Amino acid sequence: MAVETKSQVLRYLRITKLFNAQAMNQIPIFHNIRFCLLGRTGQSIRFRYVPDPGTLEQRLFREVTKAVIPPINVNPVEQRLRRQEENRLRQENNPYRNFLIERAKEDFLKPMNNNMVLVFQQLCHKAREMVPVKNKLFLKDMHFKGFPLSILREASKGTRYEMFTRYMLHSNIPNTYLFSEPTPEKCRYAINITKKVHFLLLLGGIVDYRIMTVQQLNEFAALSSQGLDGARSHLVMLLEQNRGGQIVQDLNYHQSFIVNGLKKLYDETKNSNESSSSDS
Repeated sequence: MAVETKSQVLRYLRITKLFNAQAMNQIPIFHNIRFCLLGRTGQSIRFRYVPDPGTLEQRLFREVTKAVIPPINVNPVEQRLRRQEENRLRQENNPYRNFLIERAKEDFLKPMNNNMVLVFQQLCHKAREMVPVKNKLFLKDMHFKGFPLSILREASKGTRYEMFTRYMLHSNIPNTYLFSEPTPEKCRYAINITKKVHFLLLLGGIVDYRIMTVQQLNEFAALSSQGLDGARSHLVMLLEQNRGGQIVQDLNYHQSFIVNGLKKLYDETKNSNESSSSDS
């Protein structure tokens, strides 16, 4: 009976010792928790050391023969000029950039001949929101195109569209371009479809090699609803505004020129008559 009591006491002491505060880290679960906490504190983990390939003599030879280049103190202005020159040479000698320029001339500038191009600025939107807009415009035989602004500026140098890229595409905001036939009906369809879209902002356009603002595009689109009589009256109004002022200016100039000439002739004849009377 005493032996059983002693064995029970030893078992009880062994169990209480396991849950003692000094022996907490010896239990496997608490040991793992301690490892995780140490890992969260950012302590480094040691890995097996892998030396450089080669024998000891080869590694020593590589370390000894490494070139020691002293730092070169260069003026910040000179560093900036060198960096600009390197970027310029990198752009000039970039074959992919030359390919993009040729592609922009063929796929963007060439279709602009005798066509209408509307410039839109894309605001924040999702790609799926643009799909129904493209589908509606595609049914009217209108489609979007896009190229980087730097490529378009460089591709348009020496062409008739250089002024268009200089004044209409002066900011580095990625735009999208709508191509269609240069008719008032197409322009009216495009404006009516895109003005309901909150993420497309019309900046202007070009119609038959003529740069137009948003107001001029709206006036051009209104010609389709007015019919032939409206277009004729609009043409007469433009002729009266532009040509009429020029005619009045020319008439005033010629009138003043004739008056001055007659006055000068009158003075000359008067002087000649006075001289002849004095001689007699």
